[in-house]
Amino acid sequence: MKKVYFLTSVVPGADIHTGFLASIKTFCRKRNAELLLLPTPFACSPEDSLPEEILGLDNILHKDFYLSKKIRFAAIPIKPQAVDPVTGLQRQSQKDGSFIFASPKQRLKLVPNGQVKYPHAMMGTGALTTPRYKDDRIGRIAFEDHVIGGLIVEVNGPTEYHFRQVQADDKGAFIDLGNEYSASGIKWVGAEVLVPGDIHAMETDPAVKAVIIELLEKFKPKYTIIHDLLSGISVNHHERDQLISRALNFVTLEEESRLTYLELLSYAKKSNKLYVVRSNHDIWIDDYVEEMIYRNEPHNYKFASMIANQKMDGRIGIEAAIRHFERRGELANVTFMQEDEDLILTPKKIQFGAHGHRGPNGSRGTLRSMEMSYGRSMSGHTHVPEILREARSVGTSTHTRLPYNKGSSSWLQTLGMTYYNGSTQLINIINGKYHT
Repeated sequence: MKKVYFLTSVVPGADIHTGFLASIKTFCRKRNAELLLLPTPFACSPEDSLPEEILGLDNILHKDFYLSKKIRFAAIPIKPQAVDPVTGLQRQSQKDGSFIFASPKQRLKLVPNGQVKYPHAMMGTGALTTPRYKDDRIGRIAFEDHVIGGLIVEVNGPTEYHFRQVQADDKGAFIDLGNEYSASGIKWVGAEVLVPGDIHAMETDPAVKAVIIELLEKFKPKYTIIHDLLSGISVNHHERDQLISRALNFVTLEEESRLTYLELLSYAKKSNKLYVVRSNHDIWIDDYVEEMIYRNEPHNYKFASMIANQKMDGRIGIEAAIRHFERRGELANVTFMQEDEDLILTPKKIQFGAHGHRGPNGSRGTLRSMEMSYGRSMSGHTHVPEILREARSVGTSTHTRLPYNKGSSSWLQTLGMTYYNGSTQLINIINGKYHT
């Protein structure tokens, strides 16, 4: 049985955003969805009460509520001004599975769940109410992080579900999967930017690739952003001394580059403007050539020498390797980005040009360091989708099990979508589908 829910939080003492409520009602009529309102603790005074507009409604949840066997609303009293609302909750998710909590912050954090199962998710909703906080340090931080928004959950039977965050504009309209919902109705707007999970050609899941192609054809984004295009099996420095592993997975640099070119071409044909972000796996070619490892590997010598010559002329390794196979300008709409090159798009000035592997001042990258460095951003690298305030990371386009991620894992096949107004969604691909 299929069921659609729209969940959003309500902060006592705050005003309802009437435009957003009207847009939600449009969505619920169109999708036959059920609106669930999630009260939070007070933010200003213990005397504050819920807005009169919602009092008496039977869709206000004060207790835990299961949307399916695999996901529930958890009535955990998290203060609206909590800087990071998932602090200390990981064990709760590990014990009881994925859950949604009431919060005016949109937060997403995944928790590993065994070795072959999907990870558990902890999710904050955003709010139906406008910000109202004390004028102190914590209150001002909470005001900045407050999101007028909600969470859509599509349930298909007892175990399969999809979830997506939405953010409202000043008038309360919001976009879900290319449709803009407002008080006046529904309008198709498509997408501005599509960011697949890390590609890793030769290790891409065909089911995920099919979804990416479908979305490129349907949403016609202005920009496609590719992370970790190369897998780097042929030049993997981690396996350089692992002779059995190399023998079992043997491929020459030329052949891997050819197959990677074909992978990129399949996306370029469906894209308007495509950017290949400088990523850590792609850089392996440059390291391989710089260190002249190929001098002891005759099977790569000729092709690597060609790349070395082009690097002397200023071309980066992966572009030299890929464009070697290009014919008749087939990749004319593709830009290979340099390291530390910004790509800032949409009215909200979101950074799309950082892969996520490098943090500030030579440190390793994390989503927190991405937020600290860029504010609004959408990055890759971790293979684990996450939302931390206005920083997002996508997941992977590979199979969720590769030789180098052993043990428990929170990898998920997740892509990112950004719309003309700068609102964003992370879209999970579950069993080859991105929605019910």
